[in-house]
Amino acid sequence: MRLILLILTGLLTASALWANVPDFGYAVSARGFDLPGVSAYEHGSLELLWRPNQGPLTLRGGAALPLGDGWFFRARFTAAAEVRLAALRDHPMENWISLDSRYAPSAGIGGITAEGKQVYLSLELTPLRFETGGGYYAFLAPSLYLDPRKRSLEGWGISLFHFGYYLW
Repeated sequence: MRLILLILTGLLTASALWANVPDFGYAVSARGFDLPGVSAYEHGSLELLWRPNQGPLTLRGGAALPLGDGWFFRARFTAAAEVRLAALRDHPMENWISLDSRYAPSAGIGGITAEGKQVYLSLELTPLRFETGGGYYAFLAPSLYLDPRKRSLEGWGISLFHFGYYLW
């Protein structure tokens, strides 16, 4: 587990070498899963972000760590591609957010590892996502998990919150 954290920290630090390429950053989140081979505990996630040319596409990769249950032995690797569906400056919640913000819902596809070399495909929808300055905030984002070998729905998950910040 220390190796995983060291690699993620090294990659985040090394990304400063490409500071002229816009929108490298990191994200943290709290997630839960109902999925075979993945701990039922709440997971904290740390991911690296890349948003090419400040466009609507964001690529994420990182690790989800269960907060309990031998967490450092049960890390799950995650990767996803997320597309912003809209960016509305005038939205109903603008008075709740003190910074200049945009309502920016998104949808994504990704994957997560599980025990026994199992990999699940994820379909994600983020209806409560807001962009402010150099980052975004998302709340209560559901996801479905499919087993590509069985071609069946295997479980679901929810991201309680997801905060992403673009540093370079």
